[in-house]
Amino acid sequence: MSGAEFRSILEACAHGDDTDAARALSLSRAMIQKMKAGTAPVSPATADKVRALQDAYADARDAALTAAPAKIEVWRGGQADNDASWDATGRPARWHRMIAAECHQEHGTRIVYIDEPAPVHDPMELLEQGT
Repeated sequence: MSGAEFRSILEACAHGDDTDAARALSLSRAMIQKMKAGTAPVSPATADKVRALQDAYADARDAALTAAPAKIEVWRGGQADNDASWDATGRPARWHRMIAAECHQEHGTRIVYIDEPAPVHDPMELLEQGT
């Protein structure tokens, strides 16, 4: 696997951030950066882990698209939210936002933050009433 393939696949499955990639692949950030740059080889074992991440992302995306949920909750971002996402799901927050965006594009799925309070009324109702 070339450095360009390594980088591209990680980015496509929401692990483009060096810290997230290092955590998922059990490597140092420095090694991730070297492999992305093509200055260190991607071992066959690491290439297998990257392909497994790619497959897991595709499976999760396909399952979400098939389920066509009306609403998906995602983490906002930032280190604390990313850590919470890893702790709760074993995946970075970006993973969930990317899948949610694909569901939104395909089905109009509503995307909300996990910590966002539920509205007391339907905001679309006001638009429909012309107010």
